[in-house]
Amino acid sequence: KGLESLIRGFLAVAPQNPPMRLQTIGPQTGDEGADVSFFEEMKTLVSSDPCGAQVSLQPSIYDREKLFTEIERAGVFCLPSLSGETFSMAALEGMASAKPLLVSNFGPMGEMVEHKRNGYIAKAGDVAAWTAAVEFFVQNQALLPDLGRRSFEKARAEFSSERIAQEYLADFRMLLQQRS
Repeated sequence: KGLESLIRGFLAVAPQNPPMRLQTIGPQTGDEGADVSFFEEMKTLVSSDPCGAQVSLQPSIYDREKLFTEIERAGVFCLPSLSGETFSMAALEGMASAKPLLVSNFGPMGEMVEHKRNGYIAKAGDVAAWTAAVEFFVQNQALLPDLGRRSFEKARAEFSSERIAQEYLADFRMLLQQRS
Protein backbone atom coordinates (compact mmCIF):
# COMPACT_ATOMS: atom_id res chain seq x y z
CA LYS A 1 0.00 0.00 0.00
CA GLY A 2 1.02 3.61 -0.39
CA LEU A 3 1.10 4.21 3.33
CA GLU A 4 4.53 5.80 3.08
CA SER A 5 3.26 8.54 0.74
CA LEU A 6 0.38 9.30 3.08
CA ILE A 7 2.61 9.42 6.16
CA ARG A 8 5.25 11.56 4.46
CA GLY A 9 2.57 13.89 3.08
CA PHE A 10 1.03 14.21 6.52
CA LEU A 11 4.39 14.84 8.21
CA ALA A 12 5.18 17.58 5.65
CA VAL A 13 1.99 19.45 6.56
CA ALA A 14 1.85 18.66 10.30
CA PRO A 15 4.38 21.26 11.56
CA GLN A 16 2.08 24.09 10.46
CA ASN A 17 -1.00 22.30 11.85
CA PRO A 18 -0.13 20.88 15.28
CA PRO A 19 -3.63 19.76 16.30
CA MET A 20 -4.06 17.41 13.33
CA ARG A 21 -3.55 13.68 13.71
CA LEU A 22 -3.13 10.70 11.41
CA GLN A 23 -4.38 7.32 12.53
CA THR A 24 -3.74 4.31 10.36
CA ILE A 25 -5.45 0.97 10.87
CA GLY A 26 -4.15 -2.14 9.21
CA PRO A 27 -2.14 -5.33 9.37
CA GLN A 28 1.16 -5.18 11.22
CA THR A 29 2.24 -8.81 11.45
CA GLY A 30 3.18 -11.40 8.89
CA ASP A 31 0.24 -13.54 10.03
CA GLU A 32 -2.08 -10.72 8.97
CA GLY A 33 -0.37 -10.39 5.60
CA ALA A 34 1.68 -7.31 6.43
CA ASP A 35 5.11 -6.65 4.97
CA VAL A 36 6.79 -6.61 8.38
CA SER A 37 10.02 -4.95 7.22
CA PHE A 38 8.01 -2.18 5.51
CA PHE A 39 5.94 -1.69 8.64
CA GLU A 40 9.11 -1.43 10.73
CA GLU A 41 10.37 1.22 8.28
CA MET A 42 7.12 3.17 8.79
CA LYS A 43 7.50 2.96 12.58
CA THR A 44 11.06 4.29 12.24
CA LEU A 45 9.91 7.07 9.92
CA VAL A 46 7.21 8.14 12.36
CA SER A 47 9.38 7.91 15.49
CA SER A 48 12.24 9.88 13.90
CA ASP A 49 10.07 12.82 12.84
CA PRO A 50 9.44 15.78 15.20
CA CYS A 51 5.71 15.47 14.42
CA GLY A 52 5.71 11.69 14.73
CA ALA A 53 3.66 11.85 17.93
CA GLN A 54 0.76 13.04 15.76
CA VAL A 55 0.79 9.70 13.88
CA SER A 56 -0.73 6.56 15.35
CA LEU A 57 -0.12 3.20 13.62
CA GLN A 58 -2.91 0.96 14.87
CA PRO A 59 -3.35 -2.77 14.22
CA SER A 60 -6.22 -4.18 12.21
CA ILE A 61 -9.62 -4.01 13.86
CA TYR A 62 -11.77 -7.06 13.18
CA ASP A 63 -14.73 -6.07 15.34
CA ARG A 64 -16.99 -4.19 12.91
CA GLU A 65 -18.58 -2.06 15.62
CA LYS A 66 -15.17 -0.91 16.87
CA LEU A 67 -14.00 -0.33 13.31
CA PHE A 68 -16.99 1.86 12.48
CA THR A 69 -16.45 3.78 15.73
CA GLU A 70 -12.94 4.60 14.52
CA ILE A 71 -14.23 5.56 11.07
CA GLU A 72 -16.79 7.87 12.70
CA ARG A 73 -13.98 9.64 14.58
CA ALA A 74 -12.10 10.38 11.36
CA GLY A 75 -12.35 13.65 9.51
CA VAL A 76 -11.19 12.05 6.24
CA PHE A 77 -11.03 8.39 5.18
CA CYS A 78 -7.73 7.64 3.40
CA LEU A 79 -6.91 4.69 1.16
CA PRO A 80 -3.38 5.19 -0.21
CA SER A 81 -3.14 2.00 -2.29
CA LEU A 82 -0.42 1.68 -4.91
CA SER A 83 -2.00 -1.13 -6.93
CA GLY A 84 -3.95 -4.33 -6.68
CA GLU A 85 -7.24 -2.93 -5.47
CA THR A 86 -10.42 -3.99 -7.13
CA PHE A 87 -13.63 -2.39 -5.94
CA SER A 88 -12.82 -1.22 -2.42
CA MET A 89 -15.23 -2.18 0.33
CA ALA A 90 -13.08 -0.15 2.71
CA ALA A 91 -13.65 3.01 0.66
CA LEU A 92 -17.36 2.21 0.46
CA GLU A 93 -17.46 1.90 4.26
CA GLY A 94 -15.90 5.36 4.50
CA MET A 95 -18.51 6.71 2.09
CA ALA A 96 -21.35 5.03 3.99
CA SER A 97 -20.04 6.77 7.12
CA ALA A 98 -20.30 10.14 5.32
CA LYS A 99 -16.56 10.72 5.18
CA PRO A 100 -14.68 12.49 2.41
CA LEU A 101 -12.23 10.10 0.77
CA LEU A 102 -8.55 10.56 0.00
CA VAL A 103 -7.58 7.84 -2.49
CA SER A 104 -4.99 6.90 -5.09
CA ASN A 105 -5.56 7.62 -8.77
CA PHE A 106 -6.01 4.15 -10.18
CA GLY A 107 -8.56 1.46 -10.84
CA PRO A 108 -12.02 1.82 -9.42
CA MET A 109 -11.24 4.78 -7.18
CA GLY A 110 -12.25 7.21 -9.93
CA GLU A 111 -15.72 5.65 -9.89
CA MET A 112 -16.04 6.34 -6.18
CA VAL A 113 -14.41 9.74 -5.82
CA GLU A 114 -15.18 12.89 -7.75
CA HIS A 115 -12.06 14.99 -7.22
CA LYS A 116 -12.73 17.81 -4.74
CA ARG A 117 -16.46 17.01 -4.77
CA ASN A 118 -16.64 14.09 -2.33
CA GLY A 119 -12.95 13.61 -1.79
CA TYR A 120 -9.53 13.95 -3.33
CA ILE A 121 -7.63 11.76 -5.78
CA ALA A 122 -3.83 11.80 -5.38
CA LYS A 123 -1.23 10.21 -7.63
CA ALA A 124 -0.31 6.82 -6.19
CA GLY A 125 3.12 6.80 -4.57
CA ASP A 126 3.77 10.51 -5.18
CA VAL A 127 4.64 12.19 -1.89
CA ALA A 128 4.16 15.70 -3.31
CA ALA A 129 0.66 14.75 -4.51
CA TRP A 130 -0.25 13.30 -1.11
CA THR A 131 1.16 16.39 0.61
CA ALA A 132 -1.07 18.55 -1.61
CA ALA A 133 -4.02 16.33 -0.74
CA VAL A 134 -3.43 16.69 3.01
CA GLU A 135 -3.04 20.46 2.52
CA PHE A 136 -6.35 20.55 0.62
CA PHE A 137 -8.20 19.00 3.55
CA VAL A 138 -6.44 21.22 6.11
CA GLN A 139 -7.24 24.37 4.12
CA ASN A 140 -10.84 23.30 3.48
CA GLN A 141 -11.91 21.91 6.85
CA ALA A 142 -15.20 23.79 6.65
CA LEU A 143 -16.05 21.73 3.54
CA LEU A 144 -15.57 18.34 5.22
CA PRO A 145 -19.25 17.91 6.17
CA ASP A 146 -20.38 18.70 2.60
CA LEU A 147 -17.74 16.45 1.05
CA GLY A 148 -18.77 13.67 3.43
CA ARG A 149 -22.46 14.16 2.69
CA ARG A 150 -21.71 13.87 -1.02
CA SER A 151 -19.77 10.65 -0.36
CA PHE A 152 -22.75 9.22 1.49
CA GLU A 153 -25.17 10.27 -1.25
CA LYS A 154 -22.95 8.79 -3.96
CA ALA A 155 -22.66 5.51 -2.04
CA ARG A 156 -26.42 5.34 -1.60
CA ALA A 157 -27.21 6.28 -5.21
CA GLU A 158 -24.56 4.26 -7.03
CA PHE A 159 -23.41 1.44 -4.76
CA SER A 160 -26.43 0.29 -2.77
CA SER A 161 -27.12 -3.43 -2.71
CA GLU A 162 -30.37 -2.80 -4.59
CA ARG A 163 -28.58 -0.91 -7.34
CA ILE A 164 -25.86 -3.55 -7.67
CA ALA A 165 -28.48 -6.33 -7.76
CA GLN A 166 -30.33 -4.53 -10.57
CA GLU A 167 -27.09 -4.18 -12.53
CA TYR A 168 -26.37 -7.90 -12.12
CA LEU A 169 -29.88 -8.77 -13.28
CA ALA A 170 -29.47 -6.54 -16.33
CA ASP A 171 -26.16 -8.26 -17.14
CA PHE A 172 -27.73 -11.71 -16.76
CA ARG A 173 -30.64 -10.73 -19.01
CA MET A 174 -28.23 -9.46 -21.65
CA LEU A 175 -26.22 -12.69 -21.49
CA LEU A 176 -29.38 -14.78 -21.82
CA GLN A 177 -30.50 -12.75 -24.83
CA GLN A 178 -27.12 -13.26 -26.47
CA ARG A 179 -27.42 -17.03 -26.02
CA SER A 180 -30.79 -17.21 -27.77
